[in-house]
Amino acid sequence: MRATSGQERSEVAYVPTEYMSDLIKSMGVDGIMYDSTLRPDVQDLVLFNEDSLEQIDSELVTYRISGLDYSTKRMSR
Repeated sequence: MRATSGQERSEVAYVPTEYMSDLIKSMGVDGIMYDSTLRPDVQDLVLFNEDSLEQIDSELVTYRISGLDYSTKRMSR
C-alpha cells in the first residue's frame, strides 16, 4: 500500500466541493450566498458568472481573491 502525501490528501478532500460547485453551475445558477465561517455578521457570495449581475447596494463590499496563502502547524497527539 502506498502512502499518500499531504498534498494528495488535500486534493482528494477538495473533489466533493468542486463537483458540487460544477453541478450547481451547470444547472444555470449564477452564484451561491452563504453565511461566513469567519464572521457571523457577514454573508459570502461566490459568483460563477459575474457578468450576469450588477451590484446596486452601496453597502456591499466587493473583493476579488487574487491568491491564497495556507500555513500548517503540526498538532500534538
